[in-house]
Amino acid sequence: MANEETRKQDILDALGKFDEESKLSNDKFVKDLESEREIPSVIYHYTNDLGLRGILETGKFWLTDIFKLNDPSELEYGISHLIETLVTAVDSGAQTLSAHVKAFRSKGLKTSAYYYLCSFSSDGDELGQWRAYADNGRGFALGFDRKVLEDAFMNDKISNQENSTFPITYNEAYISDLQRGLVKELFLKIQWHSFKFLDEDAYFDNLLFPLINHGLYRSLHFKHKAYKNEHEYRFLQIFPHDQPPPEVKLRSRDYSLVSYREFDWRSVAAKALREIKIGPSADKEKAMQFVRDCQQVSNIDPLELTVSNIPYRAL
Repeated sequence: MANEETRKQDILDALGKFDEESKLSNDKFVKDLESEREIPSVIYHYTNDLGLRGILETGKFWLTDIFKLNDPSELEYGISHLIETLVTAVDSGAQTLSAHVKAFRSKGLKTSAYYYLCSFSSDGDELGQWRAYADNGRGFALGFDRKVLEDAFMNDKISNQENSTFPITYNEAYISDLQRGLVKELFLKIQWHSFKFLDEDAYFDNLLFPLINHGLYRSLHFKHKAYKNEHEYRFLQIFPHDQPPPEVKLRSRDYSLVSYREFDWRSVAAKALREIKIGPSADKEKAMQFVRDCQQVSNIDPLELTVSNIPYRAL
């Protein structure tokens, strides 16, 4: 009995070390990504007329629960590489873990932590963005000084909150290698058959839980190459799974409620907003007057107003 308890503790210690080393590995891959990418000086947020007015009047951005994104496939893309590696490893090893791993999608992701993000683009005049996020070209792109906004965001947090900002990478081979490496590192610490020393309830908490956390964090840095034209830049907030984040609000969308948090950029980085660009299919004079009116009622100093150069008309 003593030997079994000792073995169990050895397993838990090994998993704790895996968790710590995975955090360091995550830090390294993020730094590697940053060194390979040109960081933009200005980042843009595409929106419609209501969005523009709301952002100017309230001075706030909405960071959306990642499990309520418009396109859930964004999460599936990066995490699928980890799941495939796990299932293969389990099927070729201890069968007792198979059910836990295959329940990964339905249970694991949404119980790992609380994630909220807001998306920007380093391209201030991109056709796909105008179509998808700015009222089919009739909306606006708000240009922010990336460093000023980023510094304010990184400092705007509570004790149990992790904030990060990063450009999205569109490289499938890279994320696949990262996820396989995560599983490989776990194998270096412990073998699947060792879990016979742990009860069934401990499988998820002690094995899959750290894998989910680190695997999902890596996934959030990647998207399929088909979205490369978006040049996405993300602001991300993470809260521990056992400490729900404060000040969560709800908005309705497609007969469902979407949770989100607010970032009050205006109170901490009022000078970050540098320009507003009008969409390619907007009524230019009407749109310019609308922006000026919104600036006036919001007590915002006049900003540089530009117009998209894309020869495009809404359908």
